[in-house]
Amino acid sequence: MITEIEQQSLDIDWFFTDGTHIAFAASGGGKLPESISESVDYNLLSHYFRDLPEMTEVKINKI
Repeated sequence: MITEIEQQSLDIDWFFTDGTHIAFAASGGGKLPESISESVDYNLLSHYFRDLPEMTEVKINKI
């Protein structure tokens, strides 16, 4: 579990999918979705996504 204090003081990388695409976001010290903050083994999930081979070009949302 990622505590409220950790969420406020760390820039945590997190990932999500729509079933087809994988997306990456950085928290920037903001509140995480509960599905991420309550993850039992967040580091395992993070390493899994980071170790996947790059399959497409990166698309950056510049909002």
